[in-house]
Amino acid sequence: MDGTVDRHGHPAIKRKSGGWLIGSLLLGVCARLRSQALSVSLSLYIYHLIYLF
Repeated sequence: MDGTVDRHGHPAIKRKSGGWLIGSLLLGVCARLRSQALSVSLSLYIYHLIYLF
């Protein structure tokens, strides 16, 4: 054991912690945040572009 513990302080079991499921969920969250940030930036750009003229 390398001394890793879970959120309760018990020794972590490798096959039950982390893995591909949490990795895919994390990638999904990052993609959603990226698309929301892009839409906000584009909206603000168009808003300022219209009101400059």
